[in-house]
Amino acid sequence: MTYILRTVLATVLMIMATQAAVDPALVKKVENYLNGIKTYRARILQTNDNGSTQKGWFYMERGGRKQFGKMRIEYDAPLKDLMIVDGHDFIFYDDQAKEKNTYDIEATPAAFLLRRKIDLHNDLKIVEKAVDGTELGLKVIRSGDESGAALILKFSTSPIFKLNGWAVIDPQGLMTRVHLEEVNIGMSLDANLFKYKG
Repeated sequence: MTYILRTVLATVLMIMATQAAVDPALVKKVENYLNGIKTYRARILQTNDNGSTQKGWFYMERGGRKQFGKMRIEYDAPLKDLMIVDGHDFIFYDDQAKEKNTYDIEATPAAFLLRRKIDLHNDLKIVEKAVDGTELGLKVIRSGDESGAALILKFSTSPIFKLNGWAVIDPQGLMTRVHLEEVNIGMSLDANLFKYKG
């Protein structure tokens, strides 16, 4: 079975899993883990809703006084699409259209991971939990959001607790999956990574 097919099946199984109550201790563990991340770098394998895939790099910097942290997703050549969150705006460069689009961070899935303090009891809420061996999936929505938009956070629970990736579900039900590899946490990141240079 190919890696992509296994990834798709695993995500579907997590979504179809019976909803279970989430232990408050687990919620606290997830909050502490995510809030403890200051800098993060990883290779990504992105699988789009139409089955196409891209590889690239993901960079994240959290903490500080701003409401949101910073993020960058860049893809391997020949794809030149680029996503940057500079702490103020979410910037997406569409290379095919040769267009730069700027969005409010809060209106994008990046807000789930980049908010200064991730709180899964108030502004965010876990609505589903799925366990498959040492894999844990948590479906997170914004409190009060009935649009259908959600983020599925995927963790490995053994031998260490770590973030393995996520899946973004948009209001139309389309899903984009991201798997993380070659993860590094706590390194120094160049500030220029989070600056858009058009």
